[in-house]
Amino acid sequence: MSAFEKRKAFPTALRYLAEAEKIDGLNPDVRKARLRITCANFYKQVQQRPVCSVADKTLAAIGEMPQTLQGDRPAFVQAVRYILALCKGDLLGAEIHRAEMERFLESATAAAFLTIAVAHACNFSIIKKPELLPKYERDGLPAKLARIAALAADLNLAMKVPRDWLAEARTQFAGVSKGLDLLQLRNLGECALFNENIEFAYDISVEDLPRFQHRSRISPSPSPSPAHSQPGASYLDLAFPLPSEKADVRYAVDGVRCWMYAWLYACYGVPKEPVSNFGEGREG
Repeated sequence: MSAFEKRKAFPTALRYLAEAEKIDGLNPDVRKARLRITCANFYKQVQQRPVCSVADKTLAAIGEMPQTLQGDRPAFVQAVRYILALCKGDLLGAEIHRAEMERFLESATAAAFLTIAVAHACNFSIIKKPELLPKYERDGLPAKLARIAALAADLNLAMKVPRDWLAEARTQFAGVSKGLDLLQLRNLGECALFNENIEFAYDISVEDLPRFQHRSRISPSPSPSPAHSQPGASYLDLAFPLPSEKADVRYAVDGVRCWMYAWLYACYGVPKEPVSNFGEGREG
């Protein structure tokens, strides 16, 4: 099944998945695979021109899954319906689904973030500039971005964000950072790193840096491990692990910031200049 999924032979992968469900349908990995592979199959189908009718059946199957009723996933279902309607030229239907998405998320901005992520998976370009949104919708951008980044990670979506959106989120971050919890900081930081906005990721990593700097276990010059292919991975192993449910919240937040700082330290070294000049003149 996994081999066919990697080759993007999703119908074949789904057939093997059906056999796995007969053997152990309650297995959590099997249940996750059903949603993941079906969504990937939809993303591929919706890229065909004209859009084939089987995409409607695939979308219906996604909407009927119990997993899509959990958390923020109902908004995702409306997002894929919105994309399919646009691809078919059904502008009225698209607006209905977008309105439902905004109603569930209680934010046009959050809906726009989710729409862009789903559109990217479908190879469909949708860009809505933040300045076109009312000011009240632009407020609280970091928290909204962190929420959709968590949903995107849950659904294996690449959280692509336009640069000006990230720039606006970074501008607001200093004023709202104290109100962001552990998971929001982590999701926001990973989103910034994924979009290669190193300055924003650095801002997140050094939030209250003096509180955890003395606890850091980062060695000044550790030898990179050949087992790690990602730059800075050996430094990540030295950072604090994610906390358990009973862990102290302040220590957990320190740990996540140390994790972020470790990645930046590994790639860029500890900066001596202000954040606005961070990364300039570095080697490599």
